Amino acid sequence: NPVKIQLAEKKTKRGGRRFWMADPFNTFRQFQDEFNRNLYLRGDVIKASNYFRHYIFRTSPVDKVVLGKENWLFYAKAKNNCNIIEYYRAVSPFSEEDLSNWRNALEARHRYLKSRGIHYLFVVVPNKSTVYSEYMPNHIRRSSNANRFDQLLGHLKKSGSPVQIMDLRPLFFNQKKTQKLYAVTDSHWNDRGAYYAYREIIRKLRQMGIKSFEKPLKSFKKVRINRHMGGDLAQMLSLENLYREDIERFDFSDQANELKRCPNPYKKPFVDIDIKSSSSGDIGTTIVVHDSFGYKLKPFLSPHFKRIVYIRDWHLDFDLNILNCEKPVLVIEEMAERFFMVRQLKNPPELQSKPSLD
Repeated sequence: NPVKIQLAEKKTKRGGRRFWMADPFNTFRQFQDEFNRNLYLRGDVIKASNYFRHYIFRTSPVDKVVLGKENWLFYAKAKNNCNIIEYYRAVSPFSEEDLSNWRNALEARHRYLKSRGIHYLFVVVPNKSTVYSEYMPNHIRRSSNANRFDQLLGHLKKSGSPVQIMDLRPLFFNQKKTQKLYAVTDSHWNDRGAYYAYREIIRKLRQMGIKSFEKPLKSFKKVRINRHMGGDLAQMLSLENLYREDIERFDFSDQANELKRCPNPYKKPFVDIDIKSSSSGDIGTTIVVHDSFGYKLKPFLSPHFKRIVYIRDWHLDFDLNILNCEKPVLVIEEMAERFFMVRQLKNPPELQSKPSLD
C-alpha cells in the first residue's frame, strides 16, 4: 500500500512557518498562499512595476488593456479569451456556418415569442473602441473587412429576417460630436451613453407598436462626482490613482416613490435577477436579459414598465421557466458588441424544431 504523505507545517519560535516536502500536489499552492500573506508590499511592488513600464516604455503592463491616445484606455481581452482587438481589426470574420447559426438562433427566439404574442428586441452595445477609434493607438490598424456585427446585419438583411436588432453605432457616432458617451478609463459607457441607448430603445418600441415616451435629457438632474481613482481598466493596470477620472452621474432619487423592488422567486446560480414594478408604468410585464452594460440602463427603463424582470446572464440563455411564469408582452436582450467574438446563442430543445422561418 502506498504510504500517505501529507504536507506538514510547524511554527518556529519567531512565530513564522516552515514547510517540508510532502504531498507534492499541494505544496506549491500552500507556499504561494503563505508568500502572498507575508509579502505585505506586494501590491505596492506591482504598482511600482506597472508605473515604470507605463512611463518609461509607454507599454501596457497587462495584456487586457491597451494604452490609447490622450490617456484613453481600451479593453483588449475580456474573459473567456474574448479578443476585442482582434474584433476591432476585423481579422477574424464569421464563417458562413457561424452566420447561419446566429440567424437560426435569433429567428427561433423571434418565432417562439411571436407565436405567443410577445415582442422581441435584440440590442447590441458598441465597443468603446468602435465609437472612439480615433483614440486607439496608431499601431493597431483596422483591416478593410467588415466586422462580425456588420456581417450579421448584412446576412439578416439579405435573408429577409424579421428579427429586430438595434444597432446603436450611428446614433453614438453622431452624439459623440458634442458629448462624451464612454468613460475614458473604463470599458463601459457612462450615464449619457446609457441615456441615449434608453431613448433609442423607447423610440424603437413605439415603432413596434408598444406606446411609451422617453424622458428628455434635460429632465434629469446631473451631479458631478470628483473621484480619486479611475475605472475598471485603470484598476486592471493597478494604476487607478494615476488614471484618476471625475464622472457625471444622473440623479434618480425622484423615482423612490414611483418604483418598487419585487421579491425574486427564481433561483439561478451565477445569474442576478432584479424585479421592479412602477406605479406609473405604461408597458406590461417585460423581461430584459443583459450583461454588465445593462446596469446603467435599468434606472432609465424601469419607470416605463408595470413590471420588469432584469436577468444579468452573460450567456443570454433563453429561460422558458421564467418566460412561462411571467407571461411578458416584451423580451429585450442586450449584448456588448465584443461578445460576437466568443458567443453563440444556445436555445432550449423546444425552440430547435425548425432551423429557419417558414
